[in-house]
Amino acid sequence: MSTTVSTDIIARRAERRRARISFWLFALFLAAVSAATASWFVGADLVRDRIAKIASEAAAGGGSFSTSAVKVTGFPLTFNAEVSKVRITGRTPRGVWEWQADRIQARLAPWRAGGATFDLAGNHKLRFTVGRQPLDLDITAGTAPGEFIAAQNEAPRIFKVAPQKLVIRETVTGQRFDAEKASVQLFRFLRAKTAASETSAGIILELNDVTLPKEADKVLGSKLAHFQLEAQVMGDTPLPLERPRLARWRRDGGVLEIKKIDLAWGPAKLSGNGTLSLDDSLQPEASLAARITGHEKTVDALVAAGMVRENVARGVKLVLDMMARRTSPGSEAVIQLPLSIQSRVIYVGPARLARLPQIRW
Repeated sequence: MSTTVSTDIIARRAERRRARISFWLFALFLAAVSAATASWFVGADLVRDRIAKIASEAAAGGGSFSTSAVKVTGFPLTFNAEVSKVRITGRTPRGVWEWQADRIQARLAPWRAGGATFDLAGNHKLRFTVGRQPLDLDITAGTAPGEFIAAQNEAPRIFKVAPQKLVIRETVTGQRFDAEKASVQLFRFLRAKTAASETSAGIILELNDVTLPKEADKVLGSKLAHFQLEAQVMGDTPLPLERPRLARWRRDGGVLEIKKIDLAWGPAKLSGNGTLSLDDSLQPEASLAARITGHEKTVDALVAAGMVRENVARGVKLVLDMMARRTSPGSEAVIQLPLSIQSRVIYVGPARLARLPQIRW
């Protein structure tokens, strides 16, 4: 009898112990869920605060930032922000620039100031001035995933975007630019002063399967198969592109280092590297080491477009033919030679090719 009672007591004690453990585990679970929920809503507020900070910084610089709504979703693990009817303006010595977007989607980590991923798919309007020419652009992209990485320590600020089905239309003239695929990466160091021997900013640009405006038919055709550019600004970045800044950049020894340029446009295929700078009149000067194929058809196309006179073309062809090399009989001729721009004139090796219009800053 006593053995049975002892067994019952032990069983009841074990059952109470399991109940207490279950209670505390459940309480711990509720606490964790409550903490996670509270943390997410705090994080969502931080996301909204970060967007508000962007707005205040834009206004402080003489610009503005407005949106119709900011929606944060993704509970409980992510923070996905959807910003609707975005309008950002800024001011330069040339006037006001403006960017409008129907919608921007972004994924942010509010606990870190490191940046965000985003998608700029949809419709955009961009208005700004280049030199003395105002531009009013309508831009659409099927998809446009990207990333922004804030500058930290000695690392630069980085902006990346890779749109597909990209269409850019100038609203005044109706000229249109289409690219099946594109990618742009911009970076900039946030230094107070950059020596001429140091990099302050750069760009990596790639375009594929491009349809150029109709005027390009008069040159090498409206189809640009491929374009790639990798370039770095040496010395302080002269932004915005105004005469005083450009003059100071030139005076301080600033140049644009072209690490890589690769072009396939109509019959012309060109690759190379070199430097670009500005002369006393703030017109471009360039020196490139280039590899060219398709030179005969390219020169013929430039003659047909009226960009090169026939007597000049004969001299250019003669020089290029002498420099051309073929890897095997019947293969395409390859030319390796210097390309340069001096006093607004393009030179292919020693031969004068064409004159550039003046840039009015």
